[in-house]
Amino acid sequence: MKTLTLTIDGFDYNARGVARHDGKTVFVSGALPGERVVARITADKKRFLETDAVQILEPSPARITPACAYYDDCGGCALQHADDAAQHRLKETVWLEQLARIGKIAPETVLPAISGEPWHYRSRARLAWDDAQQALGFRGRASSRVVNLERCLTLPAAISARLPDIRALCARLAQQTTLHGVDISEGDSVTVLRIRLQKAVGDRLAAETVARWNESAAQPWQIWLQNGRETRKHPADAPALAYTLPAYDLTMPYAPDDFTQVNKALNRELVTQALAALQVPPGARVLDFFCGLGNFTLPLARSGADVLGLEGVEEMVVRATANAAAHGLAARCQFRRADLFTVTAKQLKAWGKAERWLLDPPRAGAQALCEALDGKHAPARIVYVSCNPGTLARDAGILAQKGYRMASGRLLHMFAQTAHVESLAVFVRK
Repeated sequence: MKTLTLTIDGFDYNARGVARHDGKTVFVSGALPGERVVARITADKKRFLETDAVQILEPSPARITPACAYYDDCGGCALQHADDAAQHRLKETVWLEQLARIGKIAPETVLPAISGEPWHYRSRARLAWDDAQQALGFRGRASSRVVNLERCLTLPAAISARLPDIRALCARLAQQTTLHGVDISEGDSVTVLRIRLQKAVGDRLAAETVARWNESAAQPWQIWLQNGRETRKHPADAPALAYTLPAYDLTMPYAPDDFTQVNKALNRELVTQALAALQVPPGARVLDFFCGLGNFTLPLARSGADVLGLEGVEEMVVRATANAAAHGLAARCQFRRADLFTVTAKQLKAWGKAERWLLDPPRAGAQALCEALDGKHAPARIVYVSCNPGTLARDAGILAQKGYRMASGRLLHMFAQTAHVESLAVFVRK
């Protein structure tokens, strides 16, 4: 095992410390800036090394003992060894560095970050099942191995406490068929456990299991057994899986495969902040790109805007349209399916001019959309919600070339203990 003694002087977007050795950049998992560490080399590339910290010789003042017993093995978290304030500071540094290096841009104002609970915030999780080991949990660090979890501190306490029971159920189902995956979604009125199966099995086990759980559950459970396109739900009369946006009197039904933010509390704050940042005049027209279920579209319509929501997944467009009608908002918002990764100026013209744009793309960002923007259809103000600082930086650079300034930006700490960086940026046309 070849090791190096290193001084950490940087931090990257994968939550690794950064050092230099013999002209190469060295990425050090488990290390924080300012530390002196012994690191074991795990990969030796032409221009960089990948390593794991195996001994902390001089710890950072921000270093703490990880709260989770599985932290060293589980790939679900990456920053439990840093205190909460340090996590915020390090992520903001990475965000600003990416904007400067890739986009050659900086926000004119960095607004205070918005924080939430550091634990038990994650309302959804996709878990893996290892039949040979009878293990249920997340994949290991840089590994396909399943780390068997008896509890998880990022999941809601009621779900964490139920993990041994879920594993026991999976073990019994695995005697009858192959399990392809397990996911859990905590809505505001029901918690759904979906188990994807190779072939259909009888309903009795799931029905008896969920009935037993619901005898003592504060919020009811519903078990979905899915094989192919067939899904059987137990009990069938459970409340619909949905989250709420109380500030706008909205209930948002969703399916386990739909995109929703995993941190429900901070999503509510994100919606409020995004709408405030848009500064939509009464009756103004807004284009909501990558709109999903209408997480921003419906609140915008409720607030008096006329909104066109554009989304690539047909099933989500159908659900969003139905939900707008259910809330009496169909006159103020429409939804269309569109491939937003191949947008052209011609398509922008067809959608019509709007005073405001809201972008909430996946990690790949919104490059084609930003490149297609021309002066005739340029909105006065764009709010960009990002889950990837690298693609935000790239797109911010494009918007700057199109005549926009980055008026402000802020982080939302939606994913404590992880490397994930969520941000909200405001672009104003010069």
